[in-house]
Amino acid sequence: MSSENHKSAHDAVADTRPVFTTPARPHEIPKLLQVLQADTAILVRSELGEWGGLTTARVSDYIQQLEAVMQRQADGFFTLNEAAQVLADSRGGIDFMRMVGEMATATVNGARMARDPGDHMPIRGCAGVSAWYHVIKVADIDAWLTECGTGYLFPPTVDPETPKQRRARLLAMFDAEVLEGGERGALTRVFKREKRTRPTADRSNVGKEVTKARAERDAERRGGGLTHMLR
Repeated sequence: MSSENHKSAHDAVADTRPVFTTPARPHEIPKLLQVLQADTAILVRSELGEWGGLTTARVSDYIQQLEAVMQRQADGFFTLNEAAQVLADSRGGIDFMRMVGEMATATVNGARMARDPGDHMPIRGCAGVSAWYHVIKVADIDAWLTECGTGYLFPPTVDPETPKQRRARLLAMFDAEVLEGGERGALTRVFKREKRTRPTADRSNVGKEVTKARAERDAERRGGGLTHMLR
C-alpha cells in the first residue's frame, strides 16, 4: 500500500468512528475530514514501516497536525520514519527499519544528519535520536545517498495537479464566490478555502493564478469566436 496517496478511508469499525490513514507524505486535507464537525472523535492509523496502530483524535487537532506536517515537509524537513517510508515506497529493496537506523547515525560534512525539530541544528555527540521526533533535511539525504553510491535520491514531490489544472480550479472557486457573495472579498475567501487544504498556499500567488486563469479563459473564448466567424 503506497503512502504517497493520502488514504482517507471512512472505514467501518465497531464504535462507528471514522478512520483516517496518515501517509508518510500527505499532500492535502482529506475532503471527508473537512465536512466533519471540529470536535468529532476519529481514529487515526499510521502505517510507517512496522509502527502501525490506531490512535484517537479530534478532527480539529488532526487537521492541525496534517497542516504542520505538510508545511514542515514543504520546507524540506522530514522525520526519520517519514523519510524512510518515502524512500521505501519509491523503490523496491529498501528495508524501512534498516534505513531508519542508517539515517539515525549518518553524517554529512562531519555533522550528524538528524536535527532538532525546533532550531534545525544537527544533534550533537552521542545523543539519542527519535525516529518520530527528530528531523532530517532532504538536501542532506541526497548528499548522503550520493556519498554512499546508492544510485538514487530522495523522490521529489509529485504535485497531483498541473499548474493549468490548479489555475482552472481556483478560477472556478473564485467565480462561485463572486456569485454567492459578490466580487468584494472573493479572492480572500478563495485563499482561505485553499489554505485549509493546501497550507503552503500563498495569497499573492493565488491572486496571480486566478488572474492568469481568467486571461487564459478569455483568450480561449476569443479564439473560439474567431473560429466560428471564419467558418
